[in-house]
Amino acid sequence: MTLAYEDLGVKITFEEKGQNLLDLVPGSAEPLSPEEPMAALNARFSATCVVHGTIEYPEEITFSPDTPPGTKGTIIFVKAGLTPDMPYELLSYALQEKAFPRQATFDQWFDHSQFDAYRALGHHMGTEAGKVRPGRRRGVRRWW
Repeated sequence: MTLAYEDLGVKITFEEKGQNLLDLVPGSAEPLSPEEPMAALNARFSATCVVHGTIEYPEEITFSPDTPPGTKGTIIFVKAGLTPDMPYELLSYALQEKAFPRQATFDQWFDHSQFDAYRALGHHMGTEAGKVRPGRRRGVRRWW
């Protein structure tokens, strides 16, 4: 954010109602019960995996031929993490694999369960990110 402002004069803010970057931090979510066996996961839960904010450009920009030029856009920031609203299968995998979803990338050979877990994580995060702009029509390409 600092680099975008210093180099390009672009301001990025996440101060919209209900948005807080600290909600992405592990341990920011309300704990789930029962305490056992959830205690192992509660400290790893983030309140959300998606926050959105505003990008303000110093000059008007045409984002697509179908829209008028503007100076404001939307930024959607998604961080891989555990949230209490994840499917049971992901929470179960996270109990088994303490490093999930931040396993090292030096081993590129995923086994079946690891592949499924990361695919499900990506689906969950993509679904949550899609909720940020619920009025968006399918098939419409927009650049924000």
